Amino acid sequence: PLGYFIILMKPEVAGDFAFRQSFSAVPDPGWASEPDRTGDSVLHLRDPRYGWLHYLLPSSEAGNLATTLLKQVQEKATRGTNDNKN
Repeated sequence: PLGYFIILMKPEVAGDFAFRQSFSAVPDPGWASEPDRTGDSVLHLRDPRYGWLHYLLPSSEAGNLATTLLKQVQEKATRGTNDNKN
C-alpha cells in the first residue's frame, strides 16, 4: 500500500507536529475506538482517500488525547458562552 512507500521517502515525516503550519484536514472523519487485548486503545479513523487507518495508542497516550480533546471542547463552550454575554 501507499503508506509503505511514504515510509521510504526522504526527507522523513517529522516525528512531532509543528503547530501553526498550514494543512488541509478531512472534515468530520468517521472514527471508532476499542481496547486491544492488552488494554491499550485502538483508534480507527476513516480517511476518504486511504480508507480506514488504525492506530494503537498506549493507555497513557489515549488518556492524553482524551484530556486534550476535552479541554478543547470545554474552551470552545466557554468562548461561546462569553460571546453571548455581549
